[in-house]
Amino acid sequence: LRQGVTFHNGEPFTAESVKASYERSVDPEVNVRRPWAGDVNITEIEIVDDHTVRFHTSAPTPHMLARLANDHFMYPPKYLAESDPTTIARHPIGTGPYVFQEWSQGEQITMTANPDYWGDPKPSIETVTWRFIPEDSTRLASLQTGQIDLMRSLLPTSIEEVESQENLAVVDVEGTRRVYIGLN
Repeated sequence: LRQGVTFHNGEPFTAESVKASYERSVDPEVNVRRPWAGDVNITEIEIVDDHTVRFHTSAPTPHMLARLANDHFMYPPKYLAESDPTTIARHPIGTGPYVFQEWSQGEQITMTANPDYWGDPKPSIETVTWRFIPEDSTRLASLQTGQIDLMRSLLPTSIEEVESQENLAVVDVEGTRRVYIGLN
């Protein structure tokens, strides 16, 4: 594990964080939705030292690295031990460039720059607010009028309209999700 990383609450990110997060994800009492650990055949997580974990599996698991890199959340162990699932869900603690500040359900999430962020580049925007605007035309109008600075999920039918405006740009970003049709 990368050394010198701390969670937003000051706890260090260590092998114990990985083990505690994994154990939480498969705990039937917690009932985690879509647990990342459920399909990687892990039988044990061995803590080798503070920054090394060894995963033991019951069978070959070719997709394990992809799942470990994309489909899970790490938590500070002390915070996990002292907090109930509702608190953890409503007050997330991470290690990233932005720190959770506020969640208004169905409205927005506000985050502020983490002054102790371990990585580079450091966050250059002090406050980020993610607004939930489910209606496509309202979201686009908010972008066009400057109420929001960026949006995702632009309809293909709106690309030309956005590209025709001097102060706006369409940026294609390749995701990690694959959508396919399987035929029998």
